[in-house]
Amino acid sequence: MKQESLNLLMDMIREYPCSDDIPALNRNVEKLKKYLEDNGVDCTVTDVGGRHVLYASLCLGETPDYLLNAHMDVVPVITPDQKEPVLKGDRLYGRGAHDCLASVICIAELLIKLKGRARVGAFFTMDEEKGGPTTKVMVEKGYTAEKAVIIIDGSYKKLIYAQKGIISLKLVANGKGGHSSAPWLFDNPIDRLLDGYLKLRQAWQNPTSLNPWQDSMAATVISGGAVTNQIPDRAEMTINIRYTDINDYDKIVRFVREKTGLQVLLDRQSNPVSMSPEHPELLRLKSCYEKACPGELIQIDRMLGATDARHCAKLKVPAMVLGLDGAGAHEACEYCVLPSIDTVCGMLEDYITAKK
Repeated sequence: MKQESLNLLMDMIREYPCSDDIPALNRNVEKLKKYLEDNGVDCTVTDVGGRHVLYASLCLGETPDYLLNAHMDVVPVITPDQKEPVLKGDRLYGRGAHDCLASVICIAELLIKLKGRARVGAFFTMDEEKGGPTTKVMVEKGYTAEKAVIIIDGSYKKLIYAQKGIISLKLVANGKGGHSSAPWLFDNPIDRLLDGYLKLRQAWQNPTSLNPWQDSMAATVISGGAVTNQIPDRAEMTINIRYTDINDYDKIVRFVREKTGLQVLLDRQSNPVSMSPEHPELLRLKSCYEKACPGELIQIDRMLGATDARHCAKLKVPAMVLGLDGAGAHEACEYCVLPSIDTVCGMLEDYITAKK
């Protein structure tokens, strides 16, 4: 990895570009844009609600054969020290080091290496951690590819051909609040909320580690009440459902309403994504990956989480997800193994330029 690339990656981590910090995200876009343009890659910027989405291309004004994607936003830190990148051996620690700023650098390096040799474009989006609305806009604006979309936001030595969809629902219980010293006089919405959620939990069969490719449900946010001696009028809970079949959306929402007896509001939804695990582009990518990592097992698998493939699937070309080596995404100890950037970059260079 070039020192210039490492310096840029560390500078981007220091900006701490959380999804809601639009100025920090835009500053990183300017840094990346300057780096690419200084190295001869054409760039344009699209303003999407104040977020500056960068599109870099080796065939600007034309549809590329391959479209690359990584996101530039990160989730909040768990410990303040994550805002400062730390290099330990071949590992770079810091918020966004693995998810997903090192992937941004990987794509930038690939574009620079492929100048004059391939028809490739890339867009770097700004809110994947919040469902990827900027990716949706870019897709709707016509950014596409002739052959495939490659999203670097997954696991190392693994190629993803399917990912679960998301249904984020808010359960709302309304009641009648008052002084907590006389609970019999009031209708406590917290009790109603908990009772409804318990009924849902008892009826919902979550998957296990032995068979994770089933619909799952988890409570993620709960709120209600303001002070210790007052029963509130309203209580809420957000549940996050991951589902495998696009046709099951209505059935799942109806099931939640029936089992909880609560008001159910849609917070966010994205569809499941899938392609054939035998698609020629996927198999060819696997072959190039095996060549880059001799003797290593390269898996073709499904993904429990979600990426911006949820929007790129609409492009009617294969959308494949892979990732860099590292760990700790969304955790207190996030790191990227830096040599994997060169490995994945070289593998993709081989895949894109290979004669077919």
